[in-house]
Amino acid sequence: MSLIKRGKVWHYAFSIRSRRFRGSTHTTDKTTAQRIEAKLRLEAAESRFFDAAGEMTLAEAFIRYRQHSDLLPSGYTIACQLEKLRALGDTRVLSELSDHRIADYVSARRSDKARGTQRLVSNATINNELTMLRAVLNRAASWDVNLPKVSWKRHRLPDAAPRRRYLSMDEQERLLADLRPDFRPLVSFCLLTGARLGSAVALTWDAVDYAAGVVTFRRMKGGGVHAIPTTPSLRALPIRERGRHPICVFACQRVEDRPSPYRRCEARTGSVLSVLSGRMASPMVQGTTRSGNSWLSIP
Repeated sequence: MSLIKRGKVWHYAFSIRSRRFRGSTHTTDKTTAQRIEAKLRLEAAESRFFDAAGEMTLAEAFIRYRQHSDLLPSGYTIACQLEKLRALGDTRVLSELSDHRIADYVSARRSDKARGTQRLVSNATINNELTMLRAVLNRAASWDVNLPKVSWKRHRLPDAAPRRRYLSMDEQERLLADLRPDFRPLVSFCLLTGARLGSAVALTWDAVDYAAGVVTFRRMKGGGVHAIPTTPSLRALPIRERGRHPICVFACQRVEDRPSPYRRCEARTGSVLSVLSGRMASPMVQGTTRSGNSWLSIP
């Protein structure tokens, strides 16, 4: 319904060219309100209302969005996704991002190879890129620019079910045996607490309260602070690390111009680099390879 009565006054609400128009007719007479609404529709159709709302290119929108995203912890990931989305055309205006152009982008991305591998780009990666494009357009709604109407559900690809399994005690022992000695306390701590590597690496001595028996993580995925109680075996790990670094609980020696210990381990065991997730306070292997991460999974 294009006319809505609020109290005694009639209000209009309609959409043209993916832009919504709503407001008060400032009249209590329905016939007069219908005439006002019809006149506003005609003016909108003739683009008089669109003079104030200009056009913005995709490149301009990405630059403006990065003024916000670069301040986020995920800023680098967002920048990489925006770089891929530039394939839609830097000079293309946002209002021209129709469903068939986005469908062409998805089709082209499905034939691309993942970086550094011979595997095709996963559906999850493409879905994440579309989610980023949608976030840009949602933020552009406050920039007074013309925007397209996109059926996002139509472009979403089916995600593969994630492979998840827990490390057995034997696998944990093999994992620690393959690591360099100075990495073992850090990884053991992750195995005992389920903490992510980033949270454990950022752990400082002032976050370990021996009297209260609590370890406080101040760097968590998604932000926030999380405290966990300690056990005797967990308390023993930081105690053994005292004196190695004045601030950080876990300190590992950096050796230049030497093969990564994880690469050497991978060559010996055939294992792949993976991620230990902190969900449910348990070490979990997701089975995805990411170069540079300091975690191993056992085949």
